[in-house]
Amino acid sequence: MQDEDVMLPHNRSMPPGDVIPELPYIDVATASAWLCAAFGVRERLRIASHRIQISVGAGSVVAVQTAPPITPSAVMVRVADVDAHYRMTSAHGAAVAGPPATFPFGERQYSAHDLAGHRWTFSQSVADVDPADWGGQLAAATAEPPASANLRALDTLVDAFNNHDLDRIMDFFADDCSLDMPRGTEPWGRRYVGKAAVREGLQGRFDMVPDVHYGDARHFATDEMGVSEWLLTGTLQSGATLAVRGCDHYEFRDGKIVRKDSYWKIVG
Repeated sequence: MQDEDVMLPHNRSMPPGDVIPELPYIDVATASAWLCAAFGVRERLRIASHRIQISVGAGSVVAVQTAPPITPSAVMVRVADVDAHYRMTSAHGAAVAGPPATFPFGERQYSAHDLAGHRWTFSQSVADVDPADWGGQLAAATAEPPASANLRALDTLVDAFNNHDLDRIMDFFADDCSLDMPRGTEPWGRRYVGKAAVREGLQGRFDMVPDVHYGDARHFATDEMGVSEWLLTGTLQSGATLAVRGCDHYEFRDGKIVRKDSYWKIVG
């Protein structure tokens, strides 16, 4: 078993997450299309016709082609707004067990079954509850070291950027976050302050380079800071191609990004 203090290398062929469930389906293409429409997940990578990697928030599952009969499994997924997710799933006609309910352990949840019978439970954290308050017992050594958590966040964040998934990207940012872009009239470039403004700034990047991709990524992290190095490639709206090395400097607080400072090499 992997030691929790070991930093795992980045591999674009491997989906993000330390634990990656494999769910069997008779037809993985049909299953992936259904899951994306009903549960709001995103297809990440197809492997021939027998495996599909699916991004689920900051984690992943893999749909695996399997001959019948299918043995149902169960998956739990954290979401930001479980009631909105329930409305989306219900509108798609998925078999839901009932509306969301709030539990003493600080989670609001509902469950639904997919087209293969696998049970998906969607959970929104509505309070930070001490496990002792409801009869749980927290093991002393279960907390992930902050540096390891921050490194994992950077690894999954670059995957979200390459999928142009702005909702998923913003899940990593604190409400009082800031973004310094590499270009602007001030020494720090152009600065966006607050989550809504940061989203606007990142959307501008996707608008400027619609096919932007961050490759050759490397990440470094401490308890409060992190750095991502990458090769940015893409095509500008003018049709000119772009290839430039750069890095992002991050500052973290309580597992959320409070500052992103971007730097690009000057080419030409």
